[in-house]
Amino acid sequence: MSRGQVRTIPCDDITAVHDWLERCLELSSESYILISRLPPRRLLERLDLSKVETHWLTENQGEGALYPHLERMDSTIRQRIADGNGIIILEGLELLIGMHGWDSVMTFVRSLVDAIGASLWSLLLPLDPLTLEPQQMAMLTREAPRFELPEHIEDEDDAPLPEPSDTPVVSELSDGVTLDLTEDGSPRLVHLVRLPQSGFSQALLRKRIMSWRRMGLDVSEVEPALSYDDDERAYRLYAVVEEKVRLAVELDRVIDLLASTGERKNSLKFRFKIRQLTGLEEVMRSLDLLVGE
Repeated sequence: MSRGQVRTIPCDDITAVHDWLERCLELSSESYILISRLPPRRLLERLDLSKVETHWLTENQGEGALYPHLERMDSTIRQRIADGNGIIILEGLELLIGMHGWDSVMTFVRSLVDAIGASLWSLLLPLDPLTLEPQQMAMLTREAPRFELPEHIEDEDDAPLPEPSDTPVVSELSDGVTLDLTEDGSPRLVHLVRLPQSGFSQALLRKRIMSWRRMGLDVSEVEPALSYDDDERAYRLYAVVEEKVRLAVELDRVIDLLASTGERKNSLKFRFKIRQLTGLEEVMRSLDLLVGE
């Protein structure tokens, strides 16, 4: 694609964007920056991170983390594009709209359009069109025209592009469970069969962690158990995290109820928080108050 452009990628599954980026990294010498809602350890399952600069869009603190504050993000991106050239992929526009509101995010997008236009970079904004009102999608694509992911990587800019598929996307867990998606495009949380202590093994633990990750859950707390020599000790840690996950699943169902009442901003915010498996009790109290009202 041409330099100095901001484009919208209509997609209902971010995996398609990651697959396209993976092909680009293999076939192109272009510089790529990925700002993702997924932590680096999740991206490692999909991409060679030695070939792409990544930033984790999260409220957590840590190396590579980018707090989802619009002014901070605007400043970070402007500093990064001051030199060099390449393509930036910014995920999580739905999250930002839920946290800051439509008008603030559109101001943010317009600011990036101005900044990118004066640079040798391009910016791609993937999002599910169904998460926006039709007039909002029209406003967004006036600022950032559509870019449909090409099936093949071309040497020339703006190669012919296919239309996006209308087929609903679901995620398949390693446990054989198929997930549907929430209104913000994230996998809906589901209960998995409890793992009993009898017969518990590193192989089962690894499989369960993969399933939780595919739901979008941050289960880094249990990952040290993969290196434990003592299965009993590993199971104790697993059991603690399993209870947190089960509470998160129940809270996700309450968030579905909240979203059905039109509380889209709060539902997006709460979904983001419970997938970090932190502050679950606080989220539960907030949901009790909002649903009660």
